[in-house]
Amino acid sequence: MRRDMELIRRMLLAIETQDEESRCAVFEMEKEDDAAVNYHLCLLEEAGLIEAEGTGTMESEGWIVARLTWNGHDFLDSVRDERIWNGVLGQIKSVSSSVAFDILKSCAKHLASRALGIAVE
Repeated sequence: MRRDMELIRRMLLAIETQDEESRCAVFEMEKEDDAAVNYHLCLLEEAGLIEAEGTGTMESEGWIVARLTWNGHDFLDSVRDERIWNGVLGQIKSVSSSVAFDILKSCAKHLASRALGIAVE
């Protein structure tokens, strides 16, 4: 399965808005394939963007997401604005169909800094 950064962004936005009750239940997203969501939750946990615990059983797989980490909040803050996110996607797609996560983060930080009028080296 390929990593889908647009799905990851949507998932992080959803995780950020979770209430206490949701943090005790298996994470789900309407209109998204459960297998893709579970795969991407695993990636988010591996990357240190969320704290989560797999609840996989013989019958089904799932994740209980406790919270975003500091790094998860930082990344989400850098891609929250639609204009910045679309700018990041535009720059990436002009070069390649995908890039490393660190490059995507750097691009988002660069565009956010420019939007705020902060000089970028």
